[in-house]
Amino acid sequence: MKHRLAQRLVVAMLGALAGSCAIAQTRPVITMPSVKVSAVDSGGVIGVYRPFDVIATFSKPYCLSTVAPIYSEVTLKEGTLSLVLSHLKSGECATQRTLRVPGLPMGTYNVRVSVTGGDMYAGTHVVEEGSASLKVEMRAGDPSFGVMYTARVDGGEVKPFGTYPVEEAPITLTSMPWNGELLNENVNWIEVGGPPPKSHAFSLFMPTDFERPLPEPFVPIWDIYYPKPYRGIFVTTSRETVDALQAQWYPGVPYRVTGLPGAYVLRSTGGACPLGASPVYRVFQPQVVAHRWTQSMETYTMLVQNGYVGEGIAFCSPSQPYPSLK
Repeated sequence: MKHRLAQRLVVAMLGALAGSCAIAQTRPVITMPSVKVSAVDSGGVIGVYRPFDVIATFSKPYCLSTVAPIYSEVTLKEGTLSLVLSHLKSGECATQRTLRVPGLPMGTYNVRVSVTGGDMYAGTHVVEEGSASLKVEMRAGDPSFGVMYTARVDGGEVKPFGTYPVEEAPITLTSMPWNGELLNENVNWIEVGGPPPKSHAFSLFMPTDFERPLPEPFVPIWDIYYPKPYRGIFVTTSRETVDALQAQWYPGVPYRVTGLPGAYVLRSTGGACPLGASPVYRVFQPQVVAHRWTQSMETYTMLVQNGYVGEGIAFCSPSQPYPSLK
């Protein structure tokens, strides 16, 4: 027996209402909750990687634990953020749930909220769900985007590395200059593709106003030059790490730690990256004393299998570069 259920979907961003929809489903019957999306911070616009609340009002009370397991699964795929609440452990009964989302990259999304039910005979299935549209936009103070790439500097005056003969040219991490042009014709890069930013090791965030640092969740990248006879730079989001390396590598020498101008990334938490971001992995080659960073898990795996020492997730970056950089 086919049931047709229709219920209005209300999407609220600081009081703005939009749309309605209907859904047809066979067993199990799925009813539609009212889903409201509201910005946590002020301004009326959900900004890039800014937290917001998803408020789902269901057709009846659900007794769901807010401690564990909370979610059956969460997916972000092809513009749809799916939040599936699990019935597996009971808790306070309520018709409304507020779900905190730590942030999303810029784009238009369909936010879908579901609740599971079932038993050992029927299995677990969705018993109620609803969706709402959501737009994440660039706000004043939100970052623009840039890239880092792995380059070989074949001599010449190339900032910030100075002058190198070809035989001493370092293979090192560097960033695009602000005018978007290559540093000079003597710079080559590892990543396959056209000149950066089309090819890059990982993408990053840049402030639109360099006089104003980006707030959390964005964190700056700090860098320090390797001590001689080694060449290149080491980068990290930990100021404590570079301070310790400064004391170890350059004792009694004037401070050599610098922050990469305008380079920001996201922290990993418990080995996980924010939604819409992916890990940047770090590997170390002990024979030549050099680090390398990549956003490719496959590249990381193959390097570890071929003499590099895997050092895990260094930080997180946008999964895809800003459209204007593609």
